[in-house]
Amino acid sequence: MQNVICTITLQVVCHSEKTELQSRKCIINNFIILQYKQSGIYLNKYPYSKNEKFFGELYLGLYNNFRFETEYKKFCDPNYKTSFDDSVIGNLKIEYALLRIYKHISVLTNPQTPLPKKLEQIFLSIPLTSIAFIKEFIVSKILK
Repeated sequence: MQNVICTITLQVVCHSEKTELQSRKCIINNFIILQYKQSGIYLNKYPYSKNEKFFGELYLGLYNNFRFETEYKKFCDPNYKTSFDDSVIGNLKIEYALLRIYKHISVLTNPQTPLPKKLEQIFLSIPLTSIAFIKEFIVSKILK
């Protein structure tokens, strides 16, 4: 049997919420999206996607295992037991902000990152994404 690797991209010419939902249901019913540790496959463009430490609304646009399992449970089988703790599902803006912080810390700690890029992470990217995270966290607590 031949191994097939495919990248799933949801691009719809006539974009609407209804069309997007139908596309998602089609993917959920016909594919199994694995984690990096299960498949060993990742995109070179997104090396941080190897570590699904933070969940969130995809990794900057990638359809990941977390989203697959969440949507499978929502649309196909409400009794499905996910491979993660369901309590992590919460405010997607907070989770996305955490993911952004993690991304910038990963760039900073990567030995191949040039010094100017590391300085950018220290003085610009990490502080700004941290502020965004704190803002979303405070707003979520106020709205609760």
